[in-house]
Amino acid sequence: RDRRNLSVAGLEVRGREEPFVGRPLEIEVEVANHGPAPVEGAVVDVEVGGRPGRVSAPVPPLEGADTALRVPQPGTQRVRVTLPRDTFPRPGSAWVRARVRPPHDDPDADALGLDSERTLALRVRDRIQVVAWTETSASEIETGQRDAADLYLRALYAGPPAPGAPELDGPAPLYAYRGAHSESELKGLLLGRDRFPIDLVVLANVEPRDEATAELLAQFVRAGGALLAFVGDRLRHPDAWNSAFRAARMEEPLLPLPLGEAEVRPRGRGGRGVPFSLDFSPRPAPHPLAEPFTNEEAKNWIQQFPPQIWGRMPFVELEAPPAPGEEGPRTPTAVEPPWTVVLRFWPEPGEAQGRPAVVEGRLGEGRTLWVATSVDNGWLGNAGYLFLPVFLEEAAMHLTRPPPGGANRLVGAPLLAHLPGEAQEVRFAAPGGRHLSPNLREEGGEGRRAAYQLRTTGVAGVWELSWRLPDSQPEEREPVLHYAVNPEPGEALLLGARREHVREGIPEGLAIEFLDSYAEAGARAVEARESEISRELLIGVIVLLLLESLLAMVFGRRSQAAAAADGPPAPGGAA
Repeated sequence: RDRRNLSVAGLEVRGREEPFVGRPLEIEVEVANHGPAPVEGAVVDVEVGGRPGRVSAPVPPLEGADTALRVPQPGTQRVRVTLPRDTFPRPGSAWVRARVRPPHDDPDADALGLDSERTLALRVRDRIQVVAWTETSASEIETGQRDAADLYLRALYAGPPAPGAPELDGPAPLYAYRGAHSESELKGLLLGRDRFPIDLVVLANVEPRDEATAELLAQFVRAGGALLAFVGDRLRHPDAWNSAFRAARMEEPLLPLPLGEAEVRPRGRGGRGVPFSLDFSPRPAPHPLAEPFTNEEAKNWIQQFPPQIWGRMPFVELEAPPAPGEEGPRTPTAVEPPWTVVLRFWPEPGEAQGRPAVVEGRLGEGRTLWVATSVDNGWLGNAGYLFLPVFLEEAAMHLTRPPPGGANRLVGAPLLAHLPGEAQEVRFAAPGGRHLSPNLREEGGEGRRAAYQLRTTGVAGVWELSWRLPDSQPEEREPVLHYAVNPEPGEALLLGARREHVREGIPEGLAIEFLDSYAEAGARAVEARESEISRELLIGVIVLLLLESLLAMVFGRRSQAAAAADGPPAPGGAA
């Protein structure tokens, strides 16, 4: 009959938060009651791998499952649990496990323990290391703002306190910022990434003059780095970027779409000028970076204080490249192009849609984001007010965010990992300690990453991936990567199937008999087997009788034929 059961149906980081060293993290646990009766007094326990202790939170009263539906729907509650700021002391792979406990005075509310816990694999980051090479717009310099471009970036990407300064209360900073005051200084930082790691490079209103700069940036992005670039009035001509970042010698262009000519509108006196504007119209499936500006809640502030764009270099849209083995360009819907238009300008008269204003590109393991206006008040009016701070925050998080999925899977799904091409002794450890070797799906060359796949996972729990690099000692292994493998949430349903619901799903023409007990079902099965055996015996007897008649007839004819061949019998002989 019906079995009561509690399960952890979901476990995720709340909202748009991400795990960082020294910062609290709020997670959300979805608890489901699959039994028909309400449950009050359950508790959720949250533990972090490798950390002592746990954080507990009460579960609000759970309603019983709705059994009137064909597939009963459990009663659910979401429980928020805040992990303290010292939960993640170092960057890397980590895991969190949530477990639901039934009420102390009602232990029978949870019949199955396997689905009472769920694991979440995380990639904890330290700081987003930002390096920026900027030039302030000429109009800003005229107003005395000589470091405006760097100032706006530094205001958001504020690094940790200076050495010797007292520590500030509250969570640790998200960013570590460093400004490059020249092209040569930027190249030096890119070449010394082993000493000063870089996650995000920002270019603003600058023209690279050395071919090596574009090559170093391409290598940086291809290896997994992020690039955020703004134009400005110091880019005298779009070819300053088109020729450098879309050079024919590059395997893949760093700049996904070419820049068009600069367009500048006079601001006018008394605010009578008409600036360009961005199209924040709601879309069915907006780009993750556009969603904060196009959702319903954004209307309250973005429409009241829209960014005023007085100058721009809009991107020139191209047709998607041809598919392998085909000739000629294809429409963008036929082949996914290596770029995505994040935001557009508002359409001008005669335009079906606005020209691209913000474009995302992909190169190797990394991503780029290109903006067709400036980062300061040179071309972007009210640069430091509302739009730009939100945009910079979202852009930095989006570009440097680890790839989604992969680390959290359901039982039976494959596990995929991208490791350095020179990795050796790659292996997965299943819960319980059994080691499995993955298949090499895509081999990585020098400076490139290799793809490994474990085709199936048969056990729920925390899986670990480890490997070793050639220059390390045999006993030294890289820190492991964790993967969380969980059962399908729907498997927690232990309610018996209702007879009327089963009847509704039976196709017409099938004669189905419903029995009242398992014993009756067993008796019917025995009866069916006995009838099948009797039927088989009868068929066997009939076959034997037919075979006997057939053999008698065959051998009788053969004996008559043999007698005829020997001639008539001798006189007086016996017949």
